[in-house]
Amino acid sequence: SSCFLKGGVAFHTHDPSVDPDKVRYGKYFKSIDECIRNADVLIISTPWEEYKKIDLNKLKNEMNGNIIIDPFRVFNSKLLIDLGFQYHTLGK
Repeated sequence: SSCFLKGGVAFHTHDPSVDPDKVRYGKYFKSIDECIRNADVLIISTPWEEYKKIDLNKLKNEMNGNIIIDPFRVFNSKLLIDLGFQYHTLGK
């Protein structure tokens, strides 16, 4: 939303099924690794299989922040919490 853009929030987007020319806000990345590099918050908004294969230790080293929002429970919550992430999901 435009309120985030006015607040200086930078959006990085990765989605293997989206045409990069259709992304209206933020910057589109073809690579998951490039998209998460230096991120403060990671939001998993689609449960793609390739997201389940992200190395969580590498994620810890690549991100600046430690907040993950994962409504589809793509990641191993116990491992993320053990790594020091603030892990948020729906339910339970």
